[in-house]
Amino acid sequence: PDAVNDVLRWASVIGRDVDFAVLADLVDGDEDDVLEALDVAIDARLVEETGAGRYRFVHALVRSTLLEEVRTTRRVRMHSKIGESIERRRPEDITALAHHFAEAATAGGLDKALEYNGRAGAQALDRAAFDEAAGYYRRALDLLEDTETEDPVLRIDLLIGLGTAQRSAGGGEHEAVLSDAAERARVLGDGIRMADALLAAHRGWGSVAFAVNEPLVGQIRQALDLLGVDDEAEARRVPLLSMVALELANDPGADLWPLLDDKTADMRRTAEE
Repeated sequence: PDAVNDVLRWASVIGRDVDFAVLADLVDGDEDDVLEALDVAIDARLVEETGAGRYRFVHALVRSTLLEEVRTTRRVRMHSKIGESIERRRPEDITALAHHFAEAATAGGLDKALEYNGRAGAQALDRAAFDEAAGYYRRALDLLEDTETEDPVLRIDLLIGLGTAQRSAGGGEHEAVLSDAAERARVLGDGIRMADALLAAHRGWGSVAFAVNEPLVGQIRQALDLLGVDDEAEARRVPLLSMVALELANDPGADLWPLLDDKTADMRRTAEE
């Protein structure tokens, strides 16, 4: 019946697993009508009930077939409405919000797509799901290309997130990403973000064996010069001083004592406060 097909189309756009409350928000008719449609789908072995108010397509092929019947423009608008429903009912479900608003970006959901994909990337980083985090940050950066006005600060934050995820996942791709973030921050005069980008690439030892990475040392000095004197800046000054001291350790002519004295003074002041 048409009513069952309509429910199933909405369910297919929601995903393999379907929350009844979200589905009922979207389908015309009252909740009993939606339940009856789902009962018909269960009897036809298209979906199954997995818990109170929870449903799942029995086979991924069923869902993909239904999705193919929904034209692109309609599907984009459906994702927007689904995202709005999840935002009301399950605001903690950041991954679902990131997915649906990204799919709805061309229908006016771009700002929310950027917000939720950035938050999903940070959430994945906290779970040590580094490849997943990198995927969210890449998607957010791709979406940022579609904005009419460039947001340089947001781009830097996303690049730092991506580089951090890539470094933790391994492979070496992070170096160019974090270097790009540091340079963009330098151009903006943002010492905090420049420091964050440089520190995100730091592994606790010199970047080059038996030599001095002069370009990196120059970047660290620039970041130190750009840092202010507030607590947020001071929290980055000490690790930056440690970082530049490690980089200069292979230079026999380098005078490290002024740097180390500054570091010690900063650590003492922080402890006293």
